[in-house]
Amino acid sequence: MLSRFLIDFYEGYVVVNVTGNRLPSLVNLANQEGLWIRDIVYRANGSIQMTILRSDIRRLIPLLRQTNSKIHFGKRTGLPFLWQRAWRRKMFLAGAVLFLGLLYTLTSLVWSVEVEGTKKISPETVLAAADSIGIHRGTWIAKLPEKEVLREQIMDKVPELSWVGVSIQGTHVRIRVVEKIPAVKPLPSNPQNIIAMKKGIIERVLVQKGIPTVQKGQLVNPGDLVISGSLGDGKTSVHAQGVVEARIWYTTQLTIPLNQVRKRYTGEQYAKEYLVFGSLPVQVWGYRTNTFSTFEEQADDQELRIGSYKLPVTWRHVNVKETAEDRITLTADEAKKEALTRSSADVAAKIGETGRIVSQKVLHERIERGNLYIKVLTEAIEDIGKSQPF
Repeated sequence: MLSRFLIDFYEGYVVVNVTGNRLPSLVNLANQEGLWIRDIVYRANGSIQMTILRSDIRRLIPLLRQTNSKIHFGKRTGLPFLWQRAWRRKMFLAGAVLFLGLLYTLTSLVWSVEVEGTKKISPETVLAAADSIGIHRGTWIAKLPEKEVLREQIMDKVPELSWVGVSIQGTHVRIRVVEKIPAVKPLPSNPQNIIAMKKGIIERVLVQKGIPTVQKGQLVNPGDLVISGSLGDGKTSVHAQGVVEARIWYTTQLTIPLNQVRKRYTGEQYAKEYLVFGSLPVQVWGYRTNTFSTFEEQADDQELRIGSYKLPVTWRHVNVKETAEDRITLTADEAKKEALTRSSADVAAKIGETGRIVSQKVLHERIERGNLYIKVLTEAIEDIGKSQPF
C-alpha cells in the first residue's frame, strides 16, 4: 500500500471532472486501454469525478473525443507538480537555499568571545591570548583544537592564571578563569613623612604610624609637614601613615543663561525591528516614513537562542521617540539654584569619595545681557596628606 502511494506520488496524479452523455462508455474504454483510474464518483448533475495518473492524461484525450466528453482539471498532487511550482518560483527557491547555506555558515563560525572571572588581570589580556591561538570572531568552530589544548595554551600565554575553562555554546565561546593568589607583600617599611598637598585649616589628624606635627585649627600650606616619620629619639624612622583632614575652600565662577532650550519627549513614538548579523542590521518590521522633525532612537538588543544554543543573529528593538525643544526663562532664584548645583558637582569631582562638602556661599552675583554671572565659595573637608620619602 505504501509502495503504491509512493509510486503514484512520484508519477503525479490529477483529480478531474468529466461531463458528457457517454460517460460509462468512457470509463469502460479507459479500463480496456489499461489507464490507471480510481476514486470514480458519479455526480447528481450527470458528471463524474475521478483520479488519473499524470502520464495517462494524453492517452485519455482520444477517448474523450471518441465519446464526445469534456474534461476539467482539479487538484494536482505529486512530485512533478511540486517541481513545476518550485520552478515557477525559482527565485524564491534559490533564496531559500541561499538562506539555509548562509545560516549554516553563520552557525559554523565564532561570533563572540567572553571572559569571566578576571579581577586584577584585564579581560583584554586573556582575549589577546585567546586571539593568538585562534579563538576570535570569525574562526571556524570545527577547526578549533580540543578544549583541553585551548586551556593549556591560554595558561601558557597568561602565567598569572591558575585555572582556565573553555566552553563553546553555539557560536559563543566563554572563557572562565581563576587568577593565582599573589604572595602576601610585606608592609612598606621605608621611612617617609606625610606632607600637606593643599592649603587649608586642619580639622582632624588620625595617626597610624609616626608623630603628628599639626593640630586642629592650624593653617597649613602645600609641602608643610603634618605627620613625621622620625620618632622622638632622633634615631628611629618609620613609614609614616595616617589621615589628615583639613577644611579647603574652592571658588567657582559660573555663567547661567536665563533663556534656555531644553529637550523633552512628546509621547509620540514608533518601533522598528531588526535582525543583526554580526554588525550588519537588517530591518524586518516597522517600515514607515519618519515624520518627526527631531527624534531620538533607543535600541535594545536581545540574544536569540534555541535551548542553550545561541544563534549568530541578534534581535534589535528600536524605539523612535519624537522630541521637542522648549524655550524657558529662568528666574534669578532658579538660575542661582542651578549654579549652586553645578558648583557642588564640580567640587565633589575634585575632593573624591572620601571628601565631603560642608557649605556653599555666594560671593557675588549679577544679571547682565540675559545671563547670571555668579561666584560661589564652597567649603569642603578632605584628606590632604601625601607621602614623601626621606
